[in-house]
Amino acid sequence: MNEFPDTKITVVVDATFGHRVDRKERAEFDAAINNNELVAPRRGLLVGVMALC
Repeated sequence: MNEFPDTKITVVVDATFGHRVDRKERAEFDAAINNNELVAPRRGLLVGVMALC
């Protein structure tokens, strides 16, 4: 990130990812979701989108 300081990275995770986050890391996970650093689409959403392609 030091090389490209203005770059924003967003990671798409599966719908169950949040349930696997350790309690000690839950606040950091929630902050990443709120800052759009992590995106967790609803279960089945990506499958439905892929079916349309």
